[in-house]
Amino acid sequence: MFEINAKSMDRIGVTCYSRRIAYHLRIAIWIDPKEQKRSWMPNFEFLILRRPVSLQAKNRANLQAWKSFVRQEAKKTWNDQILQEGDLQLTLVYLCDESPPDTDNIVKPIQDALVGLVFEDDSLIADVESHRRFLDDTFDLTRLPPLVLAGIATQRECVYVKVSRSRPLGEYL
Repeated sequence: MFEINAKSMDRIGVTCYSRRIAYHLRIAIWIDPKEQKRSWMPNFEFLILRRPVSLQAKNRANLQAWKSFVRQEAKKTWNDQILQEGDLQLTLVYLCDESPPDTDNIVKPIQDALVGLVFEDDSLIADVESHRRFLDDTFDLTRLPPLVLAGIATQRECVYVKVSRSRPLGEYL
Protein backbone atom coordinates (compact mmCIF):
# COMPACT_ATOMS: atom_id res chain seq x y z
CA MET A 1 0.00 0.00 0.00
CA PHE A 2 1.27 3.48 -0.83
CA GLU A 3 0.38 6.81 0.70
CA ILE A 4 1.43 9.97 -1.09
CA ASN A 5 1.65 13.37 0.57
CA ALA A 6 2.31 16.50 -1.46
CA LYS A 7 4.51 18.64 0.78
CA SER A 8 5.01 21.43 -1.74
CA MET A 9 5.18 21.91 -5.49
CA ASP A 10 8.62 20.28 -5.64
CA ARG A 11 8.65 17.70 -2.81
CA ILE A 12 6.47 14.65 -2.39
CA GLY A 13 6.54 12.30 0.59
CA VAL A 14 5.78 8.64 -0.09
CA THR A 15 5.08 6.10 2.61
CA CYS A 16 5.18 2.42 1.63
CA TYR A 17 3.55 -0.12 3.91
CA SER A 18 4.70 -3.72 3.69
CA ARG A 19 3.18 -5.97 6.33
CA ARG A 20 4.15 -4.28 9.61
CA ILE A 21 7.06 -2.17 8.42
CA ALA A 22 6.61 1.35 7.10
CA TYR A 23 9.23 2.72 4.73
CA HIS A 24 9.35 6.47 4.39
CA LEU A 25 10.82 7.79 1.18
CA ARG A 26 11.32 11.38 0.28
CA ILE A 27 11.41 12.12 -3.41
CA ALA A 28 12.57 15.46 -4.77
CA ILE A 29 11.19 16.43 -8.15
CA TRP A 30 12.55 19.38 -10.10
CA ILE A 31 9.84 21.19 -12.00
CA ASP A 32 10.85 23.55 -14.78
CA PRO A 33 9.25 26.91 -13.82
CA LYS A 34 8.06 27.35 -17.42
CA GLU A 35 6.27 24.00 -17.29
CA GLN A 36 4.76 24.81 -13.90
CA LYS A 37 3.44 28.14 -15.19
CA ARG A 38 2.10 26.53 -18.35
CA SER A 39 0.32 23.71 -16.54
CA TRP A 40 -1.41 25.88 -13.95
CA MET A 41 -4.55 27.75 -14.78
CA PRO A 42 -7.71 28.39 -12.86
CA ASN A 43 -10.91 27.19 -14.48
CA PHE A 44 -12.69 30.22 -15.80
CA GLU A 45 -16.44 30.06 -16.04
CA PHE A 46 -19.30 32.46 -16.52
CA LEU A 47 -22.97 32.46 -17.51
CA ILE A 48 -24.43 34.37 -20.44
CA LEU A 49 -28.09 35.06 -19.67
CA ARG A 50 -29.21 35.46 -23.24
CA ARG A 51 -30.09 33.36 -26.28
CA PRO A 52 -26.91 32.87 -28.35
CA VAL A 53 -26.54 34.18 -31.88
CA SER A 54 -25.47 31.70 -34.53
CA LEU A 55 -22.36 32.12 -36.64
CA GLN A 56 -24.75 31.68 -39.59
CA ALA A 57 -26.83 34.74 -38.61
CA LYS A 58 -27.82 36.78 -41.65
CA ASN A 59 -27.74 40.00 -39.67
CA ARG A 60 -24.01 40.55 -39.11
CA ALA A 61 -24.70 43.48 -36.78
CA ASN A 62 -26.56 41.11 -34.42
CA LEU A 63 -23.60 38.75 -34.50
CA GLN A 64 -21.16 41.55 -33.65
CA ALA A 65 -23.45 42.79 -30.87
CA TRP A 66 -23.58 39.23 -29.48
CA LYS A 67 -19.78 38.95 -29.46
CA SER A 68 -19.52 42.30 -27.67
CA PHE A 69 -22.09 41.19 -25.10
CA VAL A 70 -20.24 37.92 -24.47
CA ARG A 71 -16.98 39.80 -24.03
CA GLN A 72 -18.58 42.21 -21.53
CA GLU A 73 -20.02 39.31 -19.53
CA ALA A 74 -16.61 37.57 -19.49
CA LYS A 75 -14.89 40.79 -18.34
CA LYS A 76 -17.10 40.80 -15.23
CA THR A 77 -15.45 37.57 -14.09
CA TRP A 78 -12.04 37.26 -15.78
CA ASN A 79 -9.39 39.23 -13.89
CA ASP A 80 -6.27 37.30 -14.79
CA GLN A 81 -3.62 37.74 -17.46
CA ILE A 82 -4.26 36.79 -21.08
CA LEU A 83 -3.26 33.16 -21.59
CA GLN A 84 -0.54 32.99 -24.22
CA GLU A 85 0.46 29.33 -24.33
CA GLY A 86 -0.77 25.84 -23.62
CA ASP A 87 -3.68 23.82 -24.92
CA LEU A 88 -7.07 24.96 -23.66
CA GLN A 89 -10.51 23.41 -23.54
CA LEU A 90 -13.68 25.41 -24.20
CA THR A 91 -16.83 23.92 -22.68
CA LEU A 92 -20.31 25.26 -23.45
CA VAL A 93 -23.69 24.23 -22.09
CA TYR A 94 -26.56 25.87 -23.94
CA LEU A 95 -29.83 25.75 -22.01
CA CYS A 96 -32.50 26.43 -24.60
CA ASP A 97 -36.19 26.78 -25.37
CA GLU A 98 -37.79 25.84 -28.66
CA SER A 99 -35.99 25.84 -32.05
CA PRO A 100 -32.43 26.53 -30.87
CA PRO A 101 -29.60 27.33 -33.28
CA ASP A 102 -27.21 24.49 -34.12
CA THR A 103 -24.79 23.90 -31.27
CA ASP A 104 -21.72 23.99 -33.50
CA ASN A 105 -22.71 27.43 -34.80
CA ILE A 106 -22.71 29.04 -31.34
CA VAL A 107 -19.18 27.94 -30.43
CA LYS A 108 -17.15 30.16 -32.76
CA PRO A 109 -18.74 33.53 -31.84
CA ILE A 110 -18.23 32.85 -28.14
CA GLN A 111 -14.67 31.67 -28.74
CA ASP A 112 -13.93 34.78 -30.83
CA ALA A 113 -15.32 37.05 -28.10
CA LEU A 114 -12.75 35.69 -25.63
CA VAL A 115 -9.72 36.32 -27.88
CA GLY A 116 -7.50 39.05 -26.45
CA LEU A 117 -9.31 38.89 -23.11
CA VAL A 118 -8.93 35.34 -21.81
CA PHE A 119 -6.55 33.85 -24.38
CA GLU A 120 -4.23 35.47 -26.88
CA ASP A 121 -5.41 33.53 -29.92
CA ASP A 122 -8.16 31.02 -30.57
CA SER A 123 -5.52 28.60 -31.88
CA LEU A 124 -4.90 27.82 -28.18
CA ILE A 125 -8.28 26.06 -28.05
CA ALA A 126 -7.38 22.42 -28.60
CA ASP A 127 -10.60 20.86 -27.30
CA VAL A 128 -14.23 21.93 -27.50
CA GLU A 129 -17.20 20.42 -25.66
CA SER A 130 -20.60 21.76 -26.61
CA HIS A 131 -23.85 20.60 -25.08
CA ARG A 132 -27.46 21.64 -25.71
CA ARG A 133 -30.21 20.84 -23.24
CA PHE A 134 -33.81 21.98 -23.25
CA LEU A 135 -34.93 23.88 -20.16
CA ASP A 136 -37.94 21.60 -19.74
CA ASP A 137 -35.68 18.49 -19.57
CA THR A 138 -35.18 16.67 -16.28
CA PHE A 139 -31.76 17.35 -14.76
CA ASP A 140 -29.72 15.51 -12.11
CA LEU A 141 -28.83 18.57 -10.05
CA THR A 142 -26.34 16.79 -7.81
CA ARG A 143 -23.40 16.92 -10.24
CA LEU A 144 -23.87 20.22 -12.04
CA PRO A 145 -21.68 23.30 -11.51
CA PRO A 146 -23.39 26.10 -9.55
CA LEU A 147 -23.55 28.37 -12.61
CA VAL A 148 -25.40 25.71 -14.63
CA LEU A 149 -27.82 25.37 -11.71
CA ALA A 150 -28.29 29.14 -11.74
CA GLY A 151 -29.01 29.01 -15.47
CA ILE A 152 -31.61 26.28 -14.99
CA ALA A 153 -33.20 28.26 -12.15
CA THR A 154 -33.71 31.32 -14.37
CA GLN A 155 -35.78 29.26 -16.85
CA ARG A 156 -34.40 31.56 -19.56
CA GLU A 157 -32.15 30.62 -22.44
CA CYS A 158 -28.53 30.97 -21.45
CA VAL A 159 -25.04 29.63 -22.11
CA TYR A 160 -22.60 28.35 -19.50
CA VAL A 161 -19.00 28.88 -20.61
CA LYS A 162 -15.88 27.33 -19.10
CA VAL A 163 -12.26 27.66 -20.21
CA SER A 164 -9.80 25.20 -18.69
CA ARG A 165 -6.59 23.36 -19.49
CA SER A 166 -6.97 20.51 -21.94
CA ARG A 167 -6.68 17.08 -20.45
CA PRO A 168 -4.72 14.16 -21.90
CA LEU A 169 -6.51 12.62 -24.86
CA GLY A 170 -7.12 9.33 -23.06
CA GLU A 171 -9.32 11.10 -20.52
CA TYR A 172 -11.74 12.14 -23.26
CA LEU A 173 -12.01 8.72 -24.87
